[in-house]
Amino acid sequence: TYGMTPLQRMASNNLAVAARILLEEGGADPDNPGGCGVAPMEIARQSRAEAVAEVIRQYKETRAFAAADFAMNRRNGQSLVGAVQVLNAGVAALNGHYQVRAATDVPKMFAAVCEQQGWDTTEMWGRLNRGKDWFSHTKNGSYIYHNSSDSRWWMDGPDGLGVYVAEKASPNSPPGNNWKALKNYEVGDNNSLPTLLLEHQGVV
Repeated sequence: TYGMTPLQRMASNNLAVAARILLEEGGADPDNPGGCGVAPMEIARQSRAEAVAEVIRQYKETRAFAAADFAMNRRNGQSLVGAVQVLNAGVAALNGHYQVRAATDVPKMFAAVCEQQGWDTTEMWGRLNRGKDWFSHTKNGSYIYHNSSDSRWWMDGPDGLGVYVAEKASPNSPPGNNWKALKNYEVGDNNSLPTLLLEHQGVV
């Protein structure tokens, strides 16, 4: 067993339950050859440890499926984040929890602003959002979305007007920091900038 990883030792002894725990909870790499230079799957085959070989096979298949789903979400504009918590924003109404929403569900306050300005809500939202998920405050009309026209994330208040923006961030995930206050908006006495805590869905 010299130079073997814990998973390799489980493979050599056909300890399937322990192997599954190492993979799913311990973060063991199913392809790590360790100091002996042989992958865990090959050790399982050499040891005729069929139960461990099946555990490794299932784990790798599940991981491959999740990775493919991750890539598909990126291509289809679906967010990799399921929920957001905003902290420390100078505008108190923006602090709190946000849930991911589909692009087909237009923010109510976005629609209200469009109506006030005489704009076509569906056309304007489609041009700015371009089919990407966004995030809705669970208690008021504030929302966070990626504006494809200027490649920035926007954080709009409950009145539907922009308060903060963030540049140079992935269009599939709002940034945790580096937000800037818009100059034409009063952001509170302490001028503090928001921090976002992200709750990812699927593989990160």
